[in-house]
Amino acid sequence: MGTSKKSSRQRWFFIFTLPSLFLFTISIIIPVIQGFILTLTNWDGIQKSYDFVGFKNYITLFQDELFYNALLNTLKFTLGVAVFQNVFGLLLAVLLNKSSRVNNFFRTIFFMPAVLSVVLAGFIWTYVYSDGIPALYDMLNLKFTSSPLGNPDLAMIALIIIQLWLCTGTTMVIYIAGLQSIPEDIYESAKVDGANHLQSFFKITLPMLGPAITINFVLVVKQAMMVFDLVFVTTSGGPGHCTDVLSTYLWETTFTNNQAGYGSSMSFIFLLILIIMAMLQLKFFRKREVEM
Repeated sequence: MGTSKKSSRQRWFFIFTLPSLFLFTISIIIPVIQGFILTLTNWDGIQKSYDFVGFKNYITLFQDELFYNALLNTLKFTLGVAVFQNVFGLLLAVLLNKSSRVNNFFRTIFFMPAVLSVVLAGFIWTYVYSDGIPALYDMLNLKFTSSPLGNPDLAMIALIIIQLWLCTGTTMVIYIAGLQSIPEDIYESAKVDGANHLQSFFKITLPMLGPAITINFVLVVKQAMMVFDLVFVTTSGGPGHCTDVLSTYLWETTFTNNQAGYGSSMSFIFLLILIIMAMLQLKFFRKREVEM
């Protein structure tokens, strides 16, 4: 009787999951399979006919210097954003953790950029870099050479600053939620034992923020690795490919150069990189959570 009841529950469980499986198959599985088939062709993205070229696209990709340049730029951007966004987000969360009118006001101010369109933010900062900074230089009687977005040495840093301005508020909110889930009794016990604020932060706050740190790093790295609109609006990968990231190079290859087959192979390598990075992050941070 027990076995029959268990079998019936499993059957109903499978039946209820069928709609989700069906949607997942037609929206994810089938397009991925079709996309992989395109990686084995020389399709230009326009014509109906194309030839199968095997793994030629992948061989060409691993010899493409612009691909490695885009990959390196993507990693630079991701590293800068992941580190500073989490540091600034955590710092703001600690400063604004206590609920008050002043803190609520500043929480709103720091979170406001997160609700803006990335395209709008890109136009705003393009104006700031090209017109706002020169005006400041004139006030200080300094010589303005060129916009940071047009300077190969400063363009990537300028993009990282825009991304931090846009998204640090979201990171701050997640850290505030994590801080408010920590019981006050723990801090009171530590204070009785003679621990100061710095010791309490490193011995209590950071360890108990493990889940929030994991969530923030995974979300930030994923968002930074897939950045497209910000780069496309502000620099379009320039000057001289110095801010070209994987997504913009993929766009240029597929839609500007009409190399859809080659672009598809690039997207699959990109997907593989994202999966590997996500797995490594989860493994590292989950392990830290257990140790804590």
